[in-house]
Amino acid sequence: MDLIDNQTNPTIAPLAGTHEVYIRLTANADSVDECKTLIQPIKEKVLNRIGTYYYGSDDIVIEQSVMNAINKTFSVYDGVTNGALYTRLKTHDEDELLKGHLPDSDIFISDMSNNEEKVKKAANYVKDLYKTDMGIALIHDEAQVYLGIVSHDEFKIDSFKMSLNRNMLQNRSQNYALIKLLNWVK
Repeated sequence: MDLIDNQTNPTIAPLAGTHEVYIRLTANADSVDECKTLIQPIKEKVLNRIGTYYYGSDDIVIEQSVMNAINKTFSVYDGVTNGALYTRLKTHDEDELLKGHLPDSDIFISDMSNNEEKVKKAANYVKDLYKTDMGIALIHDEAQVYLGIVSHDEFKIDSFKMSLNRNMLQNRSQNYALIKLLNWVK
């Protein structure tokens, strides 16, 4: 808040999005180059505070940042977003790296009691099914959402809590998963 409270030129405007906050930096000067010079030190301070939650400038959306960072083929096992995560990524898949999507089903992972094992099995299953370099799995157990990624012999997993409200679970989980994926594949 100190940056906003002490601003003069340039100005900092936090703008609320659906599930994210945009930071608009605006400067007033005689030329575009002077504006950029004024904005640069404030931009660096803001980015240092945002850390791993930063994914792009100007009109870059998070899906585009994820797809730009991934350089391998991959597929998605989705037990949370009802295909919305796949759709958001596929929209920005210019290199055709996203090869497929599989919705959650007890047929594939019902014999597992441990959530980490379920995520790993689901990620491997979709990776093998679509013959991709990476498999990504998103499942939930009550309010706990699990995200895993398998690439060759490496397995990463993370979890986060979400509201059990179906719309919130489906919508917010997408953004959390996208931020985590972006930071894993950078």
